[in-house]
Amino acid sequence: MKMQQVGRTFTVLLVLWAFFGVAAFAADWSLVVVSIEFNGAKVTQATLQITPPQQANAQSREVREGERFAVGTVIAAPARTTLLLESSNANRLRLLPGSRIRVLAGSEIGEEFGQEDGQSFFDVKRALNFFNVRHGRFQAIVKGSRYSVTVVPGKEITFAVEQGAVRIDREGRLRIDEGNKEGTITISETLKAGESKTFRLDIDEYLARFKHYGEAEAYYRKNLEADRLSGDLERIELGLNQMGILLDTLSRYRESIPYFDEYWQSVLKRHPDGVHSDIARSLNNLGKAYWALGGTANLERAIAYHEESLGVVRQLYPGGVHAGIAANLNNLGLAYEALGDTANLERAIGYFQESLKIQRQLYPGGVHADIARCLNNLATGYRELGGKANLERAIEYHEESLKIQRQLYPGGVHEGIAGSLTFLGNAYWALGGTANLERAIGYHEESLKIRRQLFPGGVHAHVAGSLNNLGLVYADLGGRANLEQAIGYHEESLRIERQIFPDGVHDRIATSLNNLGNAYWKLGGTASLERTIGYHEESLKIRRQLFPRGVHADIAASLGNLGNAYAALGGTANIERAIGYFEESLKIERQLYPNGVHADIGTNLDNLGVAYGALGGTANIERAIGYHEESLKIQRQLFPGGVHPSIANSLNNLASAYGALGGTANLERAIGYFEESLKIQRQLFPGGVHEGIAASLGNLGKAYWKLGGTANLKRAIGHFEESLKIERQLYPGSVHADIATNLNNLGNAYWNLGGTADLERAIGYFEEGLKIERQLYPDAVHAGNAASLYSLLTVKRFLVGQYAEALRDARESLEFLPNDLSARINEATALLLMDREAEALAIYTQYRDRWVSFRATFREAVLSYFAALRALGVNHPGMAKVEALYGQPAVTPDRAKP
Repeated sequence: MKMQQVGRTFTVLLVLWAFFGVAAFAADWSLVVVSIEFNGAKVTQATLQITPPQQANAQSREVREGERFAVGTVIAAPARTTLLLESSNANRLRLLPGSRIRVLAGSEIGEEFGQEDGQSFFDVKRALNFFNVRHGRFQAIVKGSRYSVTVVPGKEITFAVEQGAVRIDREGRLRIDEGNKEGTITISETLKAGESKTFRLDIDEYLARFKHYGEAEAYYRKNLEADRLSGDLERIELGLNQMGILLDTLSRYRESIPYFDEYWQSVLKRHPDGVHSDIARSLNNLGKAYWALGGTANLERAIAYHEESLGVVRQLYPGGVHAGIAANLNNLGLAYEALGDTANLERAIGYFQESLKIQRQLYPGGVHADIARCLNNLATGYRELGGKANLERAIEYHEESLKIQRQLYPGGVHEGIAGSLTFLGNAYWALGGTANLERAIGYHEESLKIRRQLFPGGVHAHVAGSLNNLGLVYADLGGRANLEQAIGYHEESLRIERQIFPDGVHDRIATSLNNLGNAYWKLGGTASLERTIGYHEESLKIRRQLFPRGVHADIAASLGNLGNAYAALGGTANIERAIGYFEESLKIERQLYPNGVHADIGTNLDNLGVAYGALGGTANIERAIGYHEESLKIQRQLFPGGVHPSIANSLNNLASAYGALGGTANLERAIGYFEESLKIQRQLFPGGVHEGIAASLGNLGKAYWKLGGTANLKRAIGHFEESLKIERQLYPGSVHADIATNLNNLGNAYWNLGGTADLERAIGYFEEGLKIERQLYPDAVHAGNAASLYSLLTVKRFLVGQYAEALRDARESLEFLPNDLSARINEATALLLMDREAEALAIYTQYRDRWVSFRATFREAVLSYFAALRALGVNHPGMAKVEALYGQPAVTPDRAKP
């Protein structure tokens, strides 16, 4: 059976929504040319640069008085030409020579323009819900005023008010040094008649910077108190929103919700019709906060807020092509994706595709950061669906995103490029196999290199993230050297995160501890597993501090990982402790997902089944079957198409449980489940070269081997050989634990066939498997596993008369486990069978009264061993001499196994 690992870490891209100007088309709205001036004289026509809606390139053409422009048009006034325009709502725009504007939105509800270059004057007579002028992170909001906006691209923007008042919103960065935390906040200020203000465009403005979390929180709480005392509703709303964003930036999502909710309720009072950008923004913030909390109820609430926000934005921009609409669709996709089953993943993909379609209409040249982000989200949806075809499709989208990022940032050193490289690495990691894992490492190393250039001190969350990703891939490559490299990356990541978050209580630290624990878990051996437990306990402690209510997916994951570690230690007490952790994890997940249909619940049920199966005994195995059947039922509800890795895994676990029950009927039932699992794997990975297919073939082989009989043994050999062939393609260096397992399976199958040639072939497979084990684990970390293989091989050599080879194997085993008394017994027995009695008797005498295990002394173990060898047809006169030395002859059982 396969114990499922909990808490693999993936990087997920959240598109944060802001209404940055892009066109919303409305067929019944237009902007008409009122007059044209050239060198101060009125003319009836002029040559302008016009970019039509949804086109990337400007056209130089004649424009006449009375010509109308639709939403989405870019209008550029050349040198010495002034253009006066009037909208359907009677608002006027004067473009001075060199001015370029983009018509972003227009309807009877409101209007929106992007000032891209030069100076334009705006005379707002009828704004209705909104009249906004944007440039990058700046927005001028008016209800009726006369003012100008002047842009020197890449340098500065100036707002000057002639009449009335204009509210200027600008977005800047919020930075907290303690956690290297950054967020986006909005600052508003109002300019009155006769006032003007210039802002720089060539810097990433940090509107607020703090050393510690507490300092930031105290600052914004004090500001909010002053806002409330002012009695100015819009100012209070801005303060509420900023407080919510701060708490969200600090990952205190539950605390941010009341502030976002109060902001929403306040805006609703000012705009009872419900159609306003501030309403949409507040709903969107609520949705993101509930999305971050996770769990079915919270995700469904997030979806409701995002749907309501989307409805508002679609009323604001009835043409349907606007960045706010695209961003809402993206956020809906992320919420459905988090729910996780096939139907929701497909729904998420639909939203991502709809968002991408809008983005491509907005930016017909195709080179834009929003398109790149949308492609990455779409790719993540396909990756979550699983299967080779979906993973390959995900890779195509990530590659397209990376291509755009490299066009946007030709210098190559940018977080957008690093992020896309990370996504590509994760997709190749999910495909599995040495070649794909090595490709994943290449992408993660390139991402890490960029991030170290971006953050030369190296102490940054993105650097730590790349290190963690490299650790995960190296851990999947397997083998001691790769696992040690994985541990090194996770330790470096953890060291950085502890510098970033010195109080030690942060989800990134908990994740790195979790990853370290899983790497040591894969390394195996008592010492490593005890270390695993320590890391998972520390991770669990942090997560319980972060989520004191106790009902959170991360807490459930830590409990599941602790269960895996105790189960791997083995022994009744440890397995029972593992079951306790799995049950506690399952209880939390059932609270998070009350309808009971969730992938995490299925994983925990499978883990419980594996643990009860490991306890042994008919009652426990039958209980295991019940858990696996319940898991399989959930997986089939989640993925009704039936073709999904989780279904294949549950079928595999169910088959293993029936196989453990034994008996022809149960083994045949097991074979049926294994075959169904294999069929799914082959549909998921039609090329046939995948670790899941190799594992299913190996399991089928073991089931046929247990059935016994020549025909079944030959069938088992066929499955083992096919599995081995795939694994050698997956791991072309041939040094991998799965290859060693298959070689040992082949050895057992050929051994059971029983012919002389079969026995020799079996020994060849055992030797090859053991050689790989020694290469993978050259020291004592996996010594117990290698020692058992040496012991098995030694006995089989005794049966075919290979005494010298048996002595060599016993002594090789003792090289890295010198205190293994079972290997000493094999060494002495080999010497005895080689007629080197004096050397053998010296060993039998030296260790006579030592304890081999808590059950038997060396003397008792030797006597039992001799009896078993005689039952298998191996005897030697020297054995009687040893029995005489020990003062008790061995009783030969009717049937015994060494």
